[in-house]
Amino acid sequence: ALAAGTYVIATRDTAAHVPTAGATRRLTSIAERKQDPIYVDDRTIAFVANDPATGQYDLWTADRDGGNRRRITSTPQDEYQARVWPGGGFLVSRFDGDRSTVWRIPATPGSPPSLLADDASFASVAPAGDAIVFFRSVGLEGGPVDLWLRTAGGAERTLFAMTAGIASAWSPDGRTIAAADLHQIWLVDVASGRARKLGGPALNIRSLVWERRGRALVAKAPDHPVAIQ
Repeated sequence: ALAAGTYVIATRDTAAHVPTAGATRRLTSIAERKQDPIYVDDRTIAFVANDPATGQYDLWTADRDGGNRRRITSTPQDEYQARVWPGGGFLVSRFDGDRSTVWRIPATPGSPPSLLADDASFASVAPAGDAIVFFRSVGLEGGPVDLWLRTAGGAERTLFAMTAGIASAWSPDGRTIAAADLHQIWLVDVASGRARKLGGPALNIRSLVWERRGRALVAKAPDHPVAIQ
């Protein structure tokens, strides 16, 4: 969401600005493939898009009308699940064909990134910027995963064991992690690691976003609708 009552959404090939009244406006080219755009501030969005010439997925920012586009990263790895880092910059996961890593990316293009977690994916940052959560495989690739927490000081601990890890989102109050496998959403208490299911089974969950006040959770599931009470 941008301002109240207006949203930025992604289809397979474009990002669009969708107000509650008026016409939908395309923000990005159909020649690219985008992942879910994210809100930076009331003037700026960020998104991961591929270079049509190379197929490489990098992080970009743009004005909310789609203009003034800026390429933030250009690496051999593919970026995915970008998140805004509180106070500036971004958190992204990267995949190089063999393994996934989690990085903090400065807001200024060309500034060196910081590696935060190895063998990690689908990370989310705490509202205060003092911790991240991510998924890490247990044993063989494609097997079970654990949801991990890493503090700013570098300490890591396991929060919750899952069959798979597809998306994570930190609640605005910093107390709860929403975590999804392909079929179920879980709410995990940060302090205790206790988890409970949210709603019934939902197929092919791909991303999670909290409403700004933490009163609702939006889940993206391309093939099946998801209803959250």
